[in-house]
Amino acid sequence: MTAQRGFLRSILTLLTGATLAQALPLLAAPALTRLYSPADFGLFALFSGLMSNIAVMAGGRYEMAIVLPEDDDEALHLLALSLLIAFGWMLLLLPLSLVEETTIARVLGHPEVAHWLPVLAVTVFAVGCSQSLGCWANRRRRDGVMASSRFLQSGGTVGTQWLAGWTKFGAGGLILGQLLGTLLAAVWLAVDALRQGGHWLARLRWQQIKAVAWRYREFPTINAMHAFVTAFQETGALWVLSHAGGASALGYYGLTIRVLKAPIGLVGGVVAQVLYQRIATERHAGQAIAPLVRQMVLMLGGLAVVPVVILLLWGEPLFALLFGAQWDAAGRYAQWLAPYMLLYFVASPLSTLPLVLGRQRTAFAFAVVGILAYLLGLLIGSTVWHNVEWGLGLTSALMTTYFAVFLLWLWHIARHDDRQRGVA
Repeated sequence: MTAQRGFLRSILTLLTGATLAQALPLLAAPALTRLYSPADFGLFALFSGLMSNIAVMAGGRYEMAIVLPEDDDEALHLLALSLLIAFGWMLLLLPLSLVEETTIARVLGHPEVAHWLPVLAVTVFAVGCSQSLGCWANRRRRDGVMASSRFLQSGGTVGTQWLAGWTKFGAGGLILGQLLGTLLAAVWLAVDALRQGGHWLARLRWQQIKAVAWRYREFPTINAMHAFVTAFQETGALWVLSHAGGASALGYYGLTIRVLKAPIGLVGGVVAQVLYQRIATERHAGQAIAPLVRQMVLMLGGLAVVPVVILLLWGEPLFALLFGAQWDAAGRYAQWLAPYMLLYFVASPLSTLPLVLGRQRTAFAFAVVGILAYLLGLLIGSTVWHNVEWGLGLTSALMTTYFAVFLLWLWHIARHDDRQRGVA
């Protein structure tokens, strides 16, 4: 089988699992929006945003380096290191969430979130384990296992949320569903890793763990800050909306982002995983990577155009029809954000390219500019115009411009790398 066919097969295998995984929450969303109020979704969005902001660093970003070494032993020590860091995060967050829960909730502008902060610590640990073990499975090309883990996570999350909704559990049902789904995925990946190479545990050495921690130090420094800034974009947006529009605005925004980013999680996440491993492999083999980047841009752009046009024209009535009349405002939010989501859909899977090419510092600078542009639009809309929707429109315009420039930069560094290696 050629490398190209293997690449496409990996994408199709993961895409099948991801399609099922993403279809479940999308299919369940009309039921969940009738079981939970916009305020419930608002609290869940705030919890998820805070969790995501911490979880991107749960493994110290060392998990992102697992696919890079040519030596499996080095990759194994990176896996062990990332899991240890995830456990350390839980040990840090549990007492902090119990002692400072009121202060944290007051800063977030939503006192009800205080009750769920201890769950946050466990969820961060579960996400850290799932991310690290997923990267190990990607390295081992366990495509079927990765696909099934996504389905398990989605099924566990939606199933728990649906049952809790019927028992009138409130926002806690959404939060606990997310935790259970993530734990299921982490356990599934851990069992497969032990079956495939449990004997490797005897090869772990503390000195080697310290050695890889130093060798890949740019991941917890430059790349971790990049990931944190990227995740803080949503957390910052939720903070602005929490103070400007209240719980309902949070809920509308949370549902909008959840629905619009589902295709990015479906296609973009799968392509990113496979593309990251493929680019690293192609470079080790002395192959050009710019043609692969161009192929992905054209493919992803073609997939996104039609849905974006539909959202622009009929976003509000579609949301009201699918999720209930009380969610029509979320449809208007989607209309404002649609142009930005088009380019975000294209750029997101390619954002791992700077990791392979050692361009984390410039990528971090881009991320800082991006979050400033995103929050600037919302702040102007909320504080100057006193209109959340106008703020979303300005944010969309700024971010569309930002991602156009970012994609041009990715194309430039891919071509530059090919020329430097003499394969252009």
